[in-house]
Amino acid sequence: VDTALAIYELLENAIEHGHLKLTDKEGLWRKREFKQEIARRLASPENDKKQVEISVIPSSAGITINIRDQGDGFEPTRYISMSAERLLRPHGKGISKASRLFDKLTYSTKGNEVTAVMLHSSPPRHLFA
Repeated sequence: VDTALAIYELLENAIEHGHLKLTDKEGLWRKREFKQEIARRLASPENDKKQVEISVIPSSAGITINIRDQGDGFEPTRYISMSAERLLRPHGKGISKASRLFDKLTYSTKGNEVTAVMLHSSPPRHLFA
């Protein structure tokens, strides 16, 4: 369940931030406009043909998941570890959650592609353990 949540978080980021260029998720939730804004951006012709590419590569060592969006990318470094400020906010924790659940989480230089690796030899990890 925790691994599925981590994958979901990475996919959600690719769609909301990569494709739809959403920058103020928290503000939209506060104003109760989040769902409407997502629908508006999804209906926009500029987002019509955008796709998220996902590959899952199993191996004897583990599994590698690659997610790439067609967005402009971003600098993920500040999101890997959880800051005290973000801990209290309702959003902005997805990358940090994923980094705790995978053995390796790396982003492309551009920041629009993430590779997550989970090794079979690793002990099970839980987000709230």
